[in-house]
Amino acid sequence: MNDQDGKEASFDSYLADKLKDPRLARMWEEEQAEIKVSIAIMEAREKEGLTQKDLAKATGMKQNAISRIERGDTNPTVGTLQRIADGLNKELVIGFK
Repeated sequence: MNDQDGKEASFDSYLADKLKDPRLARMWEEEQAEIKVSIAIMEAREKEGLTQKDLAKATGMKQNAISRIERGDTNPTVGTLQRIADGLNKELVIGFK
């Protein structure tokens, strides 16, 4: 096990211990959901070969708004997600597992 693996294992153990706190676990899950939304938008935009400016034009939004969403600096509403989906010619799918 090299240093990088050791650090990852150490962090994973630390995180697992901290997530035993239900309040912290809930906050962690909320953050993970927001990160997944940001990544999904960025990946879909890049897959379509669009820049943030292109997507902004297609959605009627400002480029800096797209950037903030992709960076995770803001939590988009369902309406905003729908605008982005429309701009990407994609179907917005929201679900629970």
